[in-house]
Amino acid sequence: FSPCDNDTTEASPPVDSVQIAPAVKVKKSSSEKMFESSLFSCKLMPPESQSDTPSYKRQAVESAVHHRTAASFVYKTRAPRRGTCLIISVDTFKAALRLPNRPGAGVDLRKLEDTFHFLDFDVKTYQNPSAAQILSIVEAESSANHADADYFACVILTHGDDGGSIYGTDGPISLDQLIHPFRGNTCPSLAGKPKMFFIQVRSLFHS
Repeated sequence: FSPCDNDTTEASPPVDSVQIAPAVKVKKSSSEKMFESSLFSCKLMPPESQSDTPSYKRQAVESAVHHRTAASFVYKTRAPRRGTCLIISVDTFKAALRLPNRPGAGVDLRKLEDTFHFLDFDVKTYQNPSAAQILSIVEAESSANHADADYFACVILTHGDDGGSIYGTDGPISLDQLIHPFRGNTCPSLAGKPKMFFIQVRSLFHS
């Protein structure tokens, strides 16, 4: 069932873009408004009265699925190599942080390495870096040339908190500091390519 059903007489409140879809294109044509999403389109007809709470007719129109083909939802993967998988694992911490070690982290790390090798990624593993070292690792990788790669993956295994931070051996780092360097405007060679971040943290801080 969609907001555009076959009932052309049902009275309903005005439909806005939030009700139709998260991301909506708006087209204006004379006095009518067309709200179009990737899956359907709805045409809002002029109100029948000038009351304080005017009713609108919903008119079913041609499905807009044809505007976006299935192929437009698929990334092209034609580069010479799959891409880089960056794995950062922290299982020991400075005493001042009062964070417990992460026993068994080595098992997770080996399984992740095996999995991404199996998927033909170039795996780069860093164990127990400090907060500053993590930022340096991320900066170096985002500055590298990924033009010959189809994907980028980053896996973080450590402790975290409820404020959106993860921990190096000696202190916290904001997740945004790890993700922002790989956005299209800061890492052009990964623009338009899938960038996957897997964050496995154990939060020990609860309000």
